[in-house]
Amino acid sequence: DAQKVSILLHAISDFEKMTDYTADLVFTAREKRDKDVHFSEKARQEITIMVNAVGEIIDLTISAFSNNDVKLANQVEPLEDVIDRLRNDLKNRHIKRMQEGRCSVDQGFVFTDYITALEKISDHCANVAAAIIELNDENYEIHNVMSHRKNRDEYKEMCVSFSKKYALPFSASAETE
Repeated sequence: DAQKVSILLHAISDFEKMTDYTADLVFTAREKRDKDVHFSEKARQEITIMVNAVGEIIDLTISAFSNNDVKLANQVEPLEDVIDRLRNDLKNRHIKRMQEGRCSVDQGFVFTDYITALEKISDHCANVAAAIIELNDENYEIHNVMSHRKNRDEYKEMCVSFSKKYALPFSASAETE
């Protein structure tokens, strides 16, 4: 029916937006190379953790969409919440490095561009997952259901599991460069 077609078109649009953010990552990598910007080992570790989390959310989203798998789709939002927290933590750590003079403005812009594009990709993965769930549940209303789901034990357990999997290996206060 028309509603299902509309939901699928929105999901396809989200996939397209993911590719746009991927192109932004390529542009940022070129800018990093052209400006000879280098990150500290800690900053590289942080970005690697976030890249791995975003890689997993992309894999979950593609598998859920390809197989119309609601169980996989239900794992996307908790991981997206973890990626949001990672982005905030990484941004705060990088601001601290800049304030302490351990990082240049160019490094700051490039770092922020990376983590922002990665987080936006995860946002669109969550939209696709919500579309899969909506296609399989006629009574689904995204905002009401998502806020209600976040209070469930299963959702919280997935968040804890993903948080452990993508935990930063060092505290901000223990960081030295």
